[in-house]
Amino acid sequence: MSVGSPILEDHTVTKRETLLTSAADLPLSPQPKRRPRLVVLVGRGGGGKTTMVRWICERVFAGGRTVVIADGDRTNRTLPLYFDGVLAPPSADDRVVRRWLEAIIDRMIAEGFDVVLDLGGGDMVLKHLAAELDLQAMLEAAGVDLVVLHLIGPEVESLGYLASVEAPGPSGAPLFAPERTVLVLNEGLVSEDLDPAEVFAPIREHKTFRAALRRNAQTVVMPRLKPAYEVNRRHVLFKDAADGATKDGLPPLTPTDRQRVRLWLRAMDAAFAAILAWLP
Repeated sequence: MSVGSPILEDHTVTKRETLLTSAADLPLSPQPKRRPRLVVLVGRGGGGKTTMVRWICERVFAGGRTVVIADGDRTNRTLPLYFDGVLAPPSADDRVVRRWLEAIIDRMIAEGFDVVLDLGGGDMVLKHLAAELDLQAMLEAAGVDLVVLHLIGPEVESLGYLASVEAPGPSGAPLFAPERTVLVLNEGLVSEDLDPAEVFAPIREHKTFRAALRRNAQTVVMPRLKPAYEVNRRHVLFKDAADGATKDGLPPLTPTDRQRVRLWLRAMDAAFAAILAWLP
């Protein structure tokens, strides 16, 4: 079970501990004997971040492990439709979101739980926090493994966030470019009548993408889930959709679409095999 999230009416609060329920207040299974992990998903809106979070967290819970799910998307918060206890900032105000994110970081350092953080498309709060605190170095020194997944589409503009956070910060080092960086090329954003390899060729050759590769960022091609729309509108987990579960009075997926979901889950495990050890 993930950590719960309170509803705050007073958005002027300054006590950081009031921004999220204490992890000690809810049962979290003991973590393995390893460093806690902060997995951050970033990129343009509609790039597949929420789908990735759902897949990651389903794997965690299916394996009997726990993770804190933090949904920082200010305009399209959908993760609570799939998981209980999702943390979310009490308002979209920059200052509140910043304090909320700081509170999560402080608590995970103190208590050692894993966090999966979904940020809204192009959200700059993390970038600003990284610049102010030298956040990457801070987390590494505190014993937290930082993992960043950049969800990238076929348009060159989708590399904008990657370019902005890997630019030199105040210290001269890249602002937010951890060793565990994954460049996720999302096939689901490519028209079905086009060859994804051809469509993504300009992305792979772009100077921003190649610069990340030179420092050993990993590339993963995320396979297309053809019945994604049908799964999403039922608001059920992927595995449950494959097993015929449904909600909102909708019929279960057809047998062929259920099989497509099963095959997609296998394909996801295969595609991300090289970096699964980085995830919770």
